This record gives sequence, C-alpha cells and structure tokens, in this order.
Amino acid sequence: MRFKNLGILLLMFIGLTGCVKQGFNPNGASVPSLFLGEIPVQRELASIGEHVVGKIKLDVEPDGKISVVGGKGNNDEILVRTDKKELLAFLDKSLEWSETAQKEKVNILKKMGFLNSSTSESSNTISFMFKAVEQGQLSGLQLTFRYYNINPFTPNYEREFDVLVTNANVKKMKALIGDSDKVLAEGLADHSKADLFK
Repeated sequence: MRFKNLGILLLMFIGLTGCVKQGFNPNGASVPSLFLGEIPVQRELASIGEHVVGKIKLDVEPDGKISVVGGKGNNDEILVRTDKKELLAFLDKSLEWSETAQKEKVNILKKMGFLNSSTSESSNTISFMFKAVEQGQLSGLQLTFRYYNINPFTPNYEREFDVLVTNANVKKMKALIGDSDKVLAEGLADHSKADLFK
C-alpha cells in the first residue's frame, strides 16, 4: 500500500512539473512569457551621439527559453525563441572580441553564426556579426532578423532587417538574460497565487 501511494505521488509530481514546462502552473492555468527588458539599437556604430533607432525586447518563456523580439510595431515584429546558453555564447564571444579589438586597434566585421526558431508557419532567425570600428575603440553586435513564411497554403513572404547593439548594450543584454531564472521563478510563483483572488 505504501509503495502504491508513493507511485501516485510520483506521477502527480511528474505531471505538475510537466505542466510548468509546457507553460502552465501547477493549478493548470496557462502562464504567459515574462518581460525581461528592452535593449536600444542603432543602425551603425558612431562616436558622436547614440543614434538610437529602436529597441529589441527580451522575454523569458515558461520553459526557460529566451524570446528575442525585434521590429517596428506588432505587424513587423520578428520573434526568435532560443536556448539561453546558445544566446549567451554569442554575447560572451562578442565581449571577448571587443576587448581584443580595442587592445590590438583592429577594425573588423566578422560573421559569428545564427539562431533559428521554426514553426509550421514560418522560419525566424537571428544572424550575429561582430563589428569594430575606429581602430577597435567602438564595437558591437550587428543582428540580422529574418522571417520567411513556409506555410504552403499562403503566398511566400520574407522580411529582413539589421540592427546594431553597442558593446555597452551587449553587456546589458547579458545581464537581463542572466536574471531570467529568477524572473521566471518569481513569475510562476505569483501566477500560481493569483488563484487565491477569485
């Protein structure tokens, strides 16, 4: 009898943890993505003024993945969901290369790779390119957001745009992503307590 009860408890635990990973709290209510912050973006590196032309938004999903959202307005936004470690690897490499470029006084534009998230409807990607100018004194990440409609029942449609994240904002981006586990834990706890106010 004791083992039977233990088995039931184990199944209940697996079911509850599975609900959280799928975007539901233990009470069965859906959990939305949680806002981490926004990062200002530019068109080019420039020593005079910020020349900010927009922003990208960072969210943490209930399963721990990070959503990077770029674009102007809801209709033009491109969202890429990615593993946190993979995204941080690009940011860390950019910061490392920034130090090297500044030390060695190098101007460089170097491809780094890309991250992709696809659904049955579309393929969304972010490509990463490291950029340093003014003999390495200014550096940052050039991000290329791409959207491609792959639904065979609708007309082909593509969107693409580039933004530049300065080295200082790469550091801010890394810090926001570093806080994602804490934000997610607090958000899930708050969401489960919402059922007390019915």
